[in-house]
Amino acid sequence: MADDTPPQLPIPLYLARLIMRLDLLEPPYADPTNPTEQAEAAEVLPHYEAVFTETNNPLYAWAAYRHARAWRLDVPEWVLAYLNTAAEKLLGMARDESDQRSELDALIAEAMGMKRIGRGTVFSEFRGELYAAQIEIAVQVALRVRAGGKLYVAWDEVAKEFGGKPRMVRDVWDKYKDLMQHLLPPDPPSK
Repeated sequence: MADDTPPQLPIPLYLARLIMRLDLLEPPYADPTNPTEQAEAAEVLPHYEAVFTETNNPLYAWAAYRHARAWRLDVPEWVLAYLNTAAEKLLGMARDESDQRSELDALIAEAMGMKRIGRGTVFSEFRGELYAAQIEIAVQVALRVRAGGKLYVAWDEVAKEFGGKPRMVRDVWDKYKDLMQHLLPPDPPSK
């Protein structure tokens, strides 16, 4: 019999909640003029800040900026601070008369907080974090279904656990259900 206790979340809860509330690569799913939905969208911004602080990946500042603008919210101070720092560095480069064109790309990346040491980029890190969060959500659904739960109930439970909506859990499940059925096949019938 399958253990029906979900495992500990291997990704930060705030990252999972961020993924649950919005697909970062798409515009809002709902009406930004609806006050209730706009208030819910405002609750997401601290999650962006937590992920930005944890990962030091500036794409989360850019995603928060876009999120705030799309939902007609004030851009958070921490995003403005990031943009101000980047602007100062870029303008400092413009004042530098050495103009070393061969290093310009690296200097711009550094000014924007996008320089990484070693393999990978802020873009591959960003995609990897989103993928990990979505996989964790799908695993949580699969474990509940494997333990004998109904799929629609699993969507609701996982949505509540991560502070999101069942629709987003269902979307993630639909995207990864074939993978989950391969990784976590149903238990064979008991004899």
